[in-house]
Amino acid sequence: MTNFRGHLILGVVASVVVGGGMLYTGQSMQLTGIAVSLTLLGSILPDIDIHSSIPRRWLGALLLITVPLGAVYFGVINPNVSQFIGGLVVRSTGIGADLIQPVGLVVLGVVGVGTANLLGYGVDEILTHRGITHTLGFGIFGGLVVGVLLRSRLSLDPITALAIGACFAVGVAVHVYIGDS
Repeated sequence: MTNFRGHLILGVVASVVVGGGMLYTGQSMQLTGIAVSLTLLGSILPDIDIHSSIPRRWLGALLLITVPLGAVYFGVINPNVSQFIGGLVVRSTGIGADLIQPVGLVVLGVVGVGTANLLGYGVDEILTHRGITHTLGFGIFGGLVVGVLLRSRLSLDPITALAIGACFAVGVAVHVYIGDS
């Protein structure tokens, strides 16, 4: 069984093989980059179920940055929402009416931080070490989700989209069957 560095090295090796295969078959640099990234991600992501792991720490930081920023961004692109929330706060506290939207955005940001904490707590409660993320089923499910997203976002044909999505499953298989054996 290997540590994060070992899984990363195995992922890089598998990614080089996948990238070489993609280029050999004439795939574009964009699709090759996606396939290589998915393979590498799949090789390190299963350790998200270990509380002290590097992927888990990355997830925590990512949640605490992206969820609040996403909530504030939602309030910016939907000003009616932030103005409604800000209006509730302004009316109940007596703050000046010119602060309605900024107050609404602050509230959305705070709600985003709370949501990120709940999501992190949920990950802690749901995932157990050597649980679902250490299975080929996790890799296949992740690969299918990625394949569907690639098909819809990049208008790829179904076979190409699923083949690139399968690179995630390859990374998970490298982690589980080579790195952890």
